[in-house]
Amino acid sequence: MYYRNANCAIVVYDITQAGSFDRAQAWIQELHTQLGIPSGHLTIARNSAGASGASGTTGSAKQPIVIVLVGNKLDLAELSDRREVAYETGEEYAQREGLVFWETSAKTGENVHEMFVELAKHLPVEDKLNEAAAAAAAAGKSGKRGNRTIDLNAKSGIGAACQC
Repeated sequence: MYYRNANCAIVVYDITQAGSFDRAQAWIQELHTQLGIPSGHLTIARNSAGASGASGTTGSAKQPIVIVLVGNKLDLAELSDRREVAYETGEEYAQREGLVFWETSAKTGENVHEMFVELAKHLPVEDKLNEAAAAAAAAGKSGKRGNRTIDLNAKSGIGAACQC
């Protein structure tokens, strides 16, 4: 698992296999361990749009990562004999651990877009932009955030300057 400098993690389990949910919990514990977050110390917070998710604190430090727990194969939920992990089980675990929780279907696409939109709402974009601006200012560069433009009509090729 690669997560160095990650702003988020999406941990997916199969709602039709209880063992998959157990493994997802183990991966979340691994994330907590590697990031130095005691289990249950993420808090559910509300962003300016009012959506709930993991963006809380551990002590006085800022929450380092947004973790989304996703129960997949929602298309099979109607087949009651196929579901092994109840919605409430995933939701309760996510609330206890301070995670964003969704059930989705990769097959039908149900809730996939909504899950990514919710995840994006919790990413610390402004914090990262402000950190970059402060670092640039400390290095003697303009600390102002502005729009960079790229000339799409510029010639490129061998010896041409990079446009990015």
